[in-house]
Amino acid sequence: MTNTYSTNRAAVTINNFYAYAANLKDRRVLVLGGGARAYREILRLVDAGCILTIVASEACAEIDRLAVTHASRAVIVPLSAQAYLEQAYSGQGDSAPRFDMAFLLCDCRQENQIVATRMQQDGVPTYFLHQPELSDFVPASQLKRGHLKIAVSTDGICQPMEQAIARRIEELFVHDFDHYSLFLSAVEERLEAFKQSDGENWNELNRRLEREDFYLAISRKNFEEALRIVDNHIDGLRSGRPDDNYETGLVEEIEEDIMRPRNPSKGATK
Repeated sequence: MTNTYSTNRAAVTINNFYAYAANLKDRRVLVLGGGARAYREILRLVDAGCILTIVASEACAEIDRLAVTHASRAVIVPLSAQAYLEQAYSGQGDSAPRFDMAFLLCDCRQENQIVATRMQQDGVPTYFLHQPELSDFVPASQLKRGHLKIAVSTDGICQPMEQAIARRIEELFVHDFDHYSLFLSAVEERLEAFKQSDGENWNELNRRLEREDFYLAISRKNFEEALRIVDNHIDGLRSGRPDDNYETGLVEEIEEDIMRPRNPSKGATK
């Protein structure tokens, strides 16, 4: 029987990317491309607070409308990649644009490569559409409710799979997302107030919130209990009450669970 999932591992080596959340507020980002793929990424970048330069000889109507409604944060340059580079980098010194990131989302690989060469010279982290092996980073598909974000990544190998898994997660937790998001907003309000009034104990508060009781309250979706735990720790720190019940076992247990290999045939007879 043929294994349809078998692959030639020597063909292409994809980077094993590290997943993290980045603050892109006011970061200057270059986006090359004006199609549907570029539009979806531009929406997310605008939501993240980026300042965008969109280079596209032909931009879709959605991007044109977005550039009008977000004129202070998104500018369309209606040029090809080569023409843009010749125009933008014809001067010297401070006249040349400086970017923090580049998303090369043009369907033409040659156009992407032309811009990539310049970005690499400037040390700008770059994402190549459909070429994760050449990328410095890859965007993930995500679900977002306020500060709560769930990202799904295949290291850039298969975005449709990312979208399918993200949609499945949303279907499973559709009734829980709003509760988690509201709880997170309540926790944020308490933590921010405490940090402003008692910054010296900020690390200690976060240490205490790593205890198992807080984790278990959230895992049971008992948000009222979880908020009481937060309030109790804040009151204890403000009154100078010591933390006699601190436990480190939860952190160790989570770390062990992350490193534990998964058995895809779970439930099968050994």
